[in-house]
Amino acid sequence: MPGIQQGLLLVQVQPGSFYLEVPKVGLRLLCGCPPDSIKHLRKLGLVEATEVCGVKTQTGPNAILLADVPAQQGELSNLTEFPVLHMLYLQGMAIPGHPNHGRNKPLLIGKSLELDAQAEYLKRGNYGLYDPQEYRVLGYTPEQTELYLDIKRQFAYGRFIESKELIEFTPFDQDQIWIRGELLIERLALNQFRFTLDQEVLEIDLNLGAEQRYRCAYQLPTAKLPEANFFVTHFGDGDGWDPTRPCLSTLISFHKRLYLIDAGPFVDRNLAKLGLNAHDLSGLFITHVHDDHFGGFYGLVQSNPDLKVFVTIRVFACLMKKYSALSGIREDKLLSDIHYQIMEKEEWNDIQGLLVKPVPSAHPIDTTLLLFKVPFKNGFKSYGHLTDIANLQVLKRLGSQTTCPEEYQKFYQKLVEIYQEPMDLKRVDVGGGPVHGNVDDFANDASGDILWAHTSSPISAENLTSGHQAQFGESVILIP
Repeated sequence: MPGIQQGLLLVQVQPGSFYLEVPKVGLRLLCGCPPDSIKHLRKLGLVEATEVCGVKTQTGPNAILLADVPAQQGELSNLTEFPVLHMLYLQGMAIPGHPNHGRNKPLLIGKSLELDAQAEYLKRGNYGLYDPQEYRVLGYTPEQTELYLDIKRQFAYGRFIESKELIEFTPFDQDQIWIRGELLIERLALNQFRFTLDQEVLEIDLNLGAEQRYRCAYQLPTAKLPEANFFVTHFGDGDGWDPTRPCLSTLISFHKRLYLIDAGPFVDRNLAKLGLNAHDLSGLFITHVHDDHFGGFYGLVQSNPDLKVFVTIRVFACLMKKYSALSGIREDKLLSDIHYQIMEKEEWNDIQGLLVKPVPSAHPIDTTLLLFKVPFKNGFKSYGHLTDIANLQVLKRLGSQTTCPEEYQKFYQKLVEIYQEPMDLKRVDVGGGPVHGNVDDFANDASGDILWAHTSSPISAENLTSGHQAQFGESVILIP
């Protein structure tokens, strides 16, 4: 229950995280930002749909007080990407013409070093690689570089914006700071703060106790993996907003070797529901580094430093830059610490007999679709992992506005072929909107089975023309 005082309204979201409303100065402050904070706020009713001047929007935080330490108990303490995206886009603060645009920028408060790291981490989360030189050093031609940058600029309303243009970064290196003139925040000790407004005082502690951990917003059943030569187990079906399900992820088993596709928040807890831990994995495939696909990477590599990471060169470059900002470890150090294998795009890569083809996708950051196949009898058994795809209507719009039409037409045609390619099992992002897929684009798909995924809530039966949504732990055996 909220602890209510006149002018200061406090809710403990979970251990190490609080939500403070200060109506007098117009602040709704998320204190500490562990993984899946938005999901917890939604469960508590602190993020809800509303309207402003007739425009649909959402309630929620407009400021974040960062923890003094980047991680606790093997989980990141300042995973701000989705709360910031929520402020910028679901609350409309960064959308031109929205009634919430221009009132105040989202506010980030914290130590200067952490703020600098957050600025880089958030920019990478918005755009991935954004400098042409970053592509050139990876061996991309000028035409390929311009194509990828052009697509991302279109998603970014025409230009890449520095984080400090979108967000107000407020250094808090001293013992106390005044916010919006009347709210005093004092640092009492590491991760311990006092808030004073007029004569009202509240104190919070963002430290986790020795036996405490950040909490999952959802609860999962236990499940058992089948005995089979090649199977796919559904490891998460939701997105970064859905408080009832883990983020989209898949577990693949071939010849008793287990591979995980993407590592969303609390991946260790999800593995435990299958009787597994990080050491049971033979490798991790990463499609891209938005936090709902990457937020659990820190915990995985902390638990198993020898974990092999399979990734394309573009996504690996994004991974290094974003993870360096979050962890405070230099990129050159990470290169020696992380075990990785770069996969060639649009080619079949042989991972101990498991054939994998990564295909570049259209998304605000550098992203790959992943196709898998293994020999069986006189052919192959196949699985397609199509996450964070743009729907065909968006792809056509991008093509009509591109500055490199010939390159884009080749890119577009390859994507359409992948969308339409029949596979034994295909998992498809149908989250909708400008940066996700649409069920209608796969209405005539001839695949053996289609799994709809990456939605903010389960899809109703009447909206499904074919395929189905899988439950956590559900397995599809492709080769007995």
